[in-house]
Amino acid sequence: MTGSSNATQNERTGQAAEPRGRLIALFGAKGGVGTSTVAVNLGLCAQQRRAKESVVLVDLNLQAGNLHLLLGLEPTHRWREIMREASRLDSTLLMSLLAKHESGLHLLASDYDGLGDTLLNPELVSRALLILRSLFDVVVTDCGHVLHPATRKVLEQASAVLVVTALDIPAMRRTTRVLEVLNPLLGGGRRAQVLLNGLDRNDQGLVTEAEKVLRHGVTWHIPADSDEARTAIELGRPLCAISQRSDVVQTYRHLAAALTEEEAFSGTTPSNGATRWLSKCLQLVMRRS
Repeated sequence: MTGSSNATQNERTGQAAEPRGRLIALFGAKGGVGTSTVAVNLGLCAQQRRAKESVVLVDLNLQAGNLHLLLGLEPTHRWREIMREASRLDSTLLMSLLAKHESGLHLLASDYDGLGDTLLNPELVSRALLILRSLFDVVVTDCGHVLHPATRKVLEQASAVLVVTALDIPAMRRTTRVLEVLNPLLGGGRRAQVLLNGLDRNDQGLVTEAEKVLRHGVTWHIPADSDEARTAIELGRPLCAISQRSDVVQTYRHLAAALTEEEAFSGTTPSNGATRWLSKCLQLVMRRS
């Protein structure tokens, strides 16, 4: 962790903690594209690259926050406690509310499922993130797939915003709309990065078609690996915690390195072998957009 002395000093003077860590925000184009899975494996790979405990996951999915399940954790503290203890919010309180994975990765868990009242004060979320960025080198936030005031605060502060999507028609159409909304929101000439999740080898040639549909570049490709993914789910552990050699894990490692400014990475290289039916569908979506 970094900046704890600065955070303490700021708290004593009533000033906001100085943000130092990189804030990486993941926003799903729609439900079911694997945003939470990407967030967990990205956070874990970022932590594995470090000798010290300096990465924290923040679950801001207000519809189905389940990062703790993917990590095999049962947190005793969650976001709702921050809302109740708003007047006491400081680095000490935040650290006491974090769950800790065996890898050293920390988690601020969600207790929202979209079925009850959701009371997240955007300004309080902003304060919490500023404090976390003063304590950790990397803050990875799962923003779910619904844009609400608290999510907007995260996106405005983020060092990098990834829109997670899939290579199917509903996801492509939704991604187009998400980008239309998010890019102006980011401001300062910043643009969201598109991440295609679960890309089958036979579909890699369709990335160019997808970019035409989106009118936006695709920065990252996470390859599909259904067998290893199924094993990870059955074990209740992240893929990056049980496998070291697979293409999926290697891609997550490159992604973590690039987003934390440790090395440059341009994503996986597309290959030939596109599916004609999906190509025609993507072209149809492009004409209707």
